[in-house]
Amino acid sequence: MKKAFYIFSILFFLVGCTNNHEKRISIQLVKEGDILYSKGKIDEAIDKWKKALYFKKQSKIYEKIVVALIIKKKNKEAKKWVEEGLTYFPNCVNLIYNHAFLSVVDGKYDEAIKEIDRLLEINQYYPEAHFMKGMIFEKIGKKREAKAEYIKEVNINPGCKKAWKKIKEMKNETE
Repeated sequence: MKKAFYIFSILFFLVGCTNNHEKRISIQLVKEGDILYSKGKIDEAIDKWKKALYFKKQSKIYEKIVVALIIKKKNKEAKKWVEEGLTYFPNCVNLIYNHAFLSVVDGKYDEAIKEIDRLLEINQYYPEAHFMKGMIFEKIGKKREAKAEYIKEVNINPGCKKAWKKIKEMKNETE
């Protein structure tokens, strides 16, 4: 019995150390990626962040990869990463927002609206969500719904100059 206890203790210690070691490696790789990103070395940063995911899955790392790929205009690859991230973190509002954004870019407006609605169910105060929804409604010709979304945006985020501008532009159109 003592022998089993010692073996279990050693295994528990080793597994615990492995997880801490992997966590430290992930943190270090993320930091290195952040530094590379700040220096404009986006592709190298993305590689570091991808390696960090191997050691520890984190929503923030997926978010960094997706945003960097969007900046690089690699939207198909960004969509792949956002979808992978959402399999691990289905309620991550930033990943949901980026998924909606990529759907808009692809012209999939219904899908984007569903994603924004899902995001707003999780966080009704998410900045820019109502603005994006307003832009989609405006794009598909639903001016009244668009204006309502812009108004919701400024109620949540009064500093959103884009939403104020849209409301002013639409003042006479929807009355």
